[in-house]
Amino acid sequence: MDHEKSSGADRAILDIPLEDQMFQGPSPDEQALVEGMAKMGWRLLQGADRASGEGDKSLVVVEDAGGERSTFHLLAILAFTTARRRMSVVVGMPDGTVVLLTKGADSSVLPLCTDDSAFGSNPSDKKAAEAEGRDPEVKGEGGKRHLQEFASQGLRTLVYARRTIPQEEWVQWRDGPWKRAERAIVGREEAQAEAASLLENSMTVCGVSAVEDRLQRGVPETVGQLRTAGVRVWMLTGDKLETAVNIGRSCGLIGGGMSVVEISAGGHGEEGGGEEGEEGEEELERRVRRRLEALSQEQSSGGGDRMAVVVDGTVLSLILTPVLATSSKAKEEEGGEGEKGFSSRVKRWGSKGWSSSSHHISTAFSSLLSLPRRLLCRPPPSSLSSIGPRPLLDLFLDVALPAATVICCRVSPAQKAGVVRAVRTREPRSVSLAIGDGGNDIAMIQEAQVGIGIAGREGLAAARASDYSIGQFRFLARLLLVHGAWSYGRVAKFTLGTFHKCACFYVTQAAFQAMNGYSGTSLYEQWTLSLYNTIFSSLPVMVVGVTERACTARTLLRHPELYGSGRRGEAFNLRVFWRWQGTAILQSILCVAIPYLSYCGIGGSGEGVGSTPQLYLLGITVYTSVLIVVTCKVCFLEARYWSPLTLIAAVLSLGAWALFQLSYSLAYPKAGSDMGYSIRGVFIRAAFKGVDFWLVILLTSSLALLPDLAAQVTWNVFRPSLAFMHQEREAWERRTRTRARWWQWRRDVGIEEGIEADWPGKEEEWEKEAPLAPKATGKLGRDDTTGPMGWLTRVRIPWKRPKTNPAILPMEETVSI
Repeated sequence: MDHEKSSGADRAILDIPLEDQMFQGPSPDEQALVEGMAKMGWRLLQGADRASGEGDKSLVVVEDAGGERSTFHLLAILAFTTARRRMSVVVGMPDGTVVLLTKGADSSVLPLCTDDSAFGSNPSDKKAAEAEGRDPEVKGEGGKRHLQEFASQGLRTLVYARRTIPQEEWVQWRDGPWKRAERAIVGREEAQAEAASLLENSMTVCGVSAVEDRLQRGVPETVGQLRTAGVRVWMLTGDKLETAVNIGRSCGLIGGGMSVVEISAGGHGEEGGGEEGEEGEEELERRVRRRLEALSQEQSSGGGDRMAVVVDGTVLSLILTPVLATSSKAKEEEGGEGEKGFSSRVKRWGSKGWSSSSHHISTAFSSLLSLPRRLLCRPPPSSLSSIGPRPLLDLFLDVALPAATVICCRVSPAQKAGVVRAVRTREPRSVSLAIGDGGNDIAMIQEAQVGIGIAGREGLAAARASDYSIGQFRFLARLLLVHGAWSYGRVAKFTLGTFHKCACFYVTQAAFQAMNGYSGTSLYEQWTLSLYNTIFSSLPVMVVGVTERACTARTLLRHPELYGSGRRGEAFNLRVFWRWQGTAILQSILCVAIPYLSYCGIGGSGEGVGSTPQLYLLGITVYTSVLIVVTCKVCFLEARYWSPLTLIAAVLSLGAWALFQLSYSLAYPKAGSDMGYSIRGVFIRAAFKGVDFWLVILLTSSLALLPDLAAQVTWNVFRPSLAFMHQEREAWERRTRTRARWWQWRRDVGIEEGIEADWPGKEEEWEKEAPLAPKATGKLGRDDTTGPMGWLTRVRIPWKRPKTNPAILPMEETVSI
């Protein structure tokens, strides 16, 4: 979750008509600044379309509070980048001077300003301020205090600076480094940043602005739902430490009773003292190491789950040094943005790309072969302390992963991606999700296993680079808790059902081979055998894979703890898979053994089992039994949502098999099959001239499904899952609503003056659980309730089922939507 707003534009344009004062800008910060100036009497009348210094399209017209208009020339735009964290414009003033105007984060602008202006103590400024009656601390230490106050209020701060450029320096810079940077084809962004650094120095601080970045609607509720569901939520932002902590409290990441632990380079979450020497960096590393070791010992004694860890960018860059170094090396090997990377991509995908790729494949194969040797040579964990100190990244993850939440502030896009990569490496079995709305979040979104982009006021850059796109952050709750849970259940049921139907069908062939002495005779005719997976058994698993849902969306949103079933992998794991496979093997054996023994006993068509007609009859009997068993298990025993589409799929599958056999029995040649099957008329005689065929199928299907049904009933009665209890409550609510509608209809049509309640003896219990229900008189008269909708509008469904129901769902504290 990120609250850093990347400013990819440099202007806001005033819409027509002018009197409406409607501004549009690619960034909320730009729009807020221009709107604020307009409310103070300064209006932007014309925005520049391009930076050239020539023509009307480079003019910026501003009207002050007194009505006087001023015209400025936009000469150059030094665009905002995530590495620079600032943007600048070169402006030609009305008096002909050239001025550089810069705005950005205090950590990126203040180091470029002179010591006397960068919120330092300038005696001359203080004396001038006192003489003019102004606050002498506006440019003294009071400036930092103002920044601190703005950040503690959750406001996003920007620092503004300026520098007057001599005409000769401007011409040399424009015709030299800047022109070469604009004409560069490869590495243009780096060249422009290098050219900008030649001007962005020795600047003077102009002031500070604070913009309120309001949370979207439903953010605290969504964060609460995710945490109830067992999802660990971290916030990675570019804001100051105080701003990040304030946002964390307002959005619910830092709750009551949590202890906030700050790990920062400065004394108060600042980024240290600017440029640090080698000795200063070593001292910082020692201090961070001592801090992390102390927190690790504190967590081991208990209380780690009530801790909120806040880390700033300077400390995080020190912690993520191995991750970022590995990422840079991999990017160089894969081909980055530079000239070397472009030639690398050409070499890989060009005419000689196969030889280059072969080298990478052979290197990977050699690493794979050496993996067992490296694992054998790895020292035991107990001896790691004797080798040397643990890396800071391991210490940080030891503290961060058990914590309730982690907030990383003042981080760059590379650091965001590095945090995600570090967590993925440390927890390979966990699934990482990254969500953001700006261009600074693209690296993080692409690094995570699931990337979600928010399409909104920050543009569509994050949405285009993501796996899923949503309009607001609050939609994440429905995406995960509802659609995520449904998708997980559907994929699990589809996969298990597919393996089950194949195992249940083909094991019958193996069982039949064991019965006939492995003679190689097929139990099924070849066309019947080939159409099983393509036509007769494919529709039920596909319908369940599309419509299955454990609970309704309303229940999943009101009870986020139900998401834990998918997070723990309870619907699909090795235990569940082999339980399904064991059930399939048992059912297939019963589907072969029962018809085999039945036909041996009753004689079937009057001939022995080994005769040719009886072989095909035995095959279609087993085939029909398997199809009924598989369809009933997938559509009814295992499916938690019975829709009309599920019933239609089951009927169509069985009906297609019956229609095929009827047509096949009539159209098959009298000469018979080359495999020895006598097919013509066999199904018609068995199905319409006796009941033996149907009795055997009924007995076989019932006995094959009985063990599975008994096991599920026993499990749901004695050890019901949370999802099953909510399913029972939903079913009871549906019955109650249906009963209420029935009563309302009978009363509206005037069947009788009062209607007897059909639950004698339960009026008192109903009255306790639903206080707005009718009085315990046994009658539902017209005067029991008031309102335009009648009694139905006054029904309140209780949260608990009646005590007579075996599955009682206790009342639980839930997050309100």
